Amino acid sequence: MNRRPGEKLTVYEIAKLAGASKSTVSRVLMNAYGVSPKTRERIQKVMKEYGYRPSRLAQGLAGGRSGLVAVVMPGMFSGYYAEVLKGIDVFTHRRGVRLITSIAHGTDDYYSMIEEYAQPGRVDGVILVAPSMDIFKRLTPPGSVPSVIVSAMPLRNGKGWTRMDSVTVDNAQAMETVVNHLVEHGRRRIVHLAGSAGSFDARERRRTFQQYFRRRRGVAGTIIPAGLTSDQAVRKLTARLKASTRSVDAVVAFNDDMAIGVVKVLRAGGVRVPDDIAVVGCDDEHASEILGLTTLHMPMVELGEEAARLLFERIDRGTEKTPVRRSVLEMVLVVRQPSARPKPTPRHSS
Repeated sequence: MNRRPGEKLTVYEIAKLAGASKSTVSRVLMNAYGVSPKTRERIQKVMKEYGYRPSRLAQGLAGGRSGLVAVVMPGMFSGYYAEVLKGIDVFTHRRGVRLITSIAHGTDDYYSMIEEYAQPGRVDGVILVAPSMDIFKRLTPPGSVPSVIVSAMPLRNGKGWTRMDSVTVDNAQAMETVVNHLVEHGRRRIVHLAGSAGSFDARERRRTFQQYFRRRRGVAGTIIPAGLTSDQAVRKLTARLKASTRSVDAVVAFNDDMAIGVVKVLRAGGVRVPDDIAVVGCDDEHASEILGLTTLHMPMVELGEEAARLLFERIDRGTEKTPVRRSVLEMVLVVRQPSARPKPTPRHSS
């Protein structure tokens, strides 16, 4: 077929070259069903050979699949976000789908992004990573784009969010495991550097921490709101230690970034870690293994993969035919250094 350089094939020409009907080519372009694998492969081969690139936006507006999935995140405060995104990408890549990743600056921005992607023809689905709990106080944006929430559980308040699937971790069991571990190893004055008040994970861990020390005698648990970053956590803990270094013998940080920052400051101040103060993080990032930090292993990649799996099941089957799913993954405590206080060395008289 003689064509001028840069001239684009028409749907009719693709059909002729592939030995298929125009309507069949259209179904392939829109990722629709009703086309045999062999025919689909033959048409895609022609498009690849001639460098045909269909407009994804046009496909979506035409009522087909755009081949795009949107991921909305509140920021990149730790390695958690990159790893979750990695898991989503692993799954979507196998499906031949591309990701649009957006970073929101505040709750209003996060909500406006959801509104934008909910419009017909923009994307095939949306994955909402760690949205602030304040989002759920608003009505869901109009639109019927399949959506999955990661690391948050929508409130049952009639706002419509409970119709979305969600993937979370078992924060309660994880915090219970950590505190039990520290108490069993002789720690009696434990501080929890809590995450942002808008974080679902932070709320669940904080609630479990409080409940544990309400029913346990002989041990004290203190919560210090520390936000999400290492700098915030270090400032809060340093102020506490200046008042009394004896008021803390263990620290449970919301994430590894906080925990690593705390370890650096404590050691710089002459505090022995973990002998004087044991420090436990959460996420199990690569740096934690290098530094020998005891931490909760957060299945970050698995969270992303599970979210994508749920999303594509809903895309394939249809929103109305698929019941709402609540997937909960476990966290495991990874002990890399002793948490027990060393016993004092007995003095021998000469």
